[in-house]
Amino acid sequence: MRYSQLGGNPIERLAGMTDISGVEYNQLLEASSVFEALASKAGYEMIDTPMMDQTELFVRKSGGELATQLYSFTDPSGNRVSLRPEFTSSVIRYFIDSDIQMSKPSRWQYKGPVFRHEDGLRQFTQIGAEFIGSSGIDSDVEIVNLALESLATMGITSYTLCLGHVGVLQDLLGIF
Repeated sequence: MRYSQLGGNPIERLAGMTDISGVEYNQLLEASSVFEALASKAGYEMIDTPMMDQTELFVRKSGGELATQLYSFTDPSGNRVSLRPEFTSSVIRYFIDSDIQMSKPSRWQYKGPVFRHEDGLRQFTQIGAEFIGSSGIDSDVEIVNLALESLATMGITSYTLCLGHVGVLQDLLGIF
């Protein structure tokens, strides 16, 4: 029996949000399982951070472009909060808060929903890893190799690799 048949008006899913089931859900599970297994084998521990944090955390880390995509609001206590637009900021916050107890370097992997305001609210699942506390290109290469190995394990052979940090690109090319 449909909800509208019970006397209520239908409630539509929010624009930008998706329901995932069937084949698509199984593909997401497979991708996250492959990455989690490879990352665990490489020494990356699983971490889950709050889905919502102080807006300042994301503004400080991300600056301009991502800050304009935050889904932010003021909570009932008057705090400015945002749904996480990515995991890195929260993982770094956790690392700083727990630094006394952790040995460096630290390897963390994560998966979960993230939210961005791009022509309306959008929710998607982010799967990734952070290698914290090591300088130099080796940690960057390790993360890139982990991503490439995950794609190869899933049989994905056609993709484009985009490096988003000019320092990594300069290190790879031996510039400066």
